[in-house]
Amino acid sequence: CENFRELGGYIGAGGKRVRRGVFYRGPALANIHPPADRGRFLSLGIRTVFDFRSEAERALAPDPEFPGVRNIAVNALFAADGSEQNFDLEEIVRSDEGLRLLTDGVHEGYVRMPFDNPAYRALFASVLAGDVPVLFHCTAGKDRTGVAAALLLLSLGVSRQDVVADYLLTNEYRARSGEAFRKTLEQMGVPPARAAEVAHVGAGVRRE
Repeated sequence: CENFRELGGYIGAGGKRVRRGVFYRGPALANIHPPADRGRFLSLGIRTVFDFRSEAERALAPDPEFPGVRNIAVNALFAADGSEQNFDLEEIVRSDEGLRLLTDGVHEGYVRMPFDNPAYRALFASVLAGDVPVLFHCTAGKDRTGVAAALLLLSLGVSRQDVVADYLLTNEYRARSGEAFRKTLEQMGVPPARAAEVAHVGAGVRRE
């Protein structure tokens, strides 16, 4: 369950620090199955989980159920035509159009994501209602989740510099996945330079 982390500790409005153990961000939770891992998750006291994935992604790797934890499924990314955007990497890399989605398409998605997004509205409403600790996630915990984390930290008065730094931590926590993805793409016949570019977008994040 790589790239699972919390947002506490950053300095926000009035010099106060964001409280620890309140806001968690992560990837899909499908790998939390061993009893020890389930126990560790439950020890965090998370009350609400927001799943920002598409219906297809959720069906492919559903989140496990945890006692006392409410799971809210609300997609955070839609295509320009209003349809759900699916980020199933195995499906995406099968075609040239899918590879384009991971480069140009991701940028197009970022242009729309922060604005009038029902998923983020639901997250903020839950936080304002006191339904914390809260975890929000997508598939890799980097794009849809990264934007949500940025909006939440900015709303708490955290500096843009710290928000960008938190966003870019994904590249450290998903370095192993990025390298594995690059090798897979090359084995599929994708030219090395293109494979490196697509793998960085598919497994990591870009500052811009």
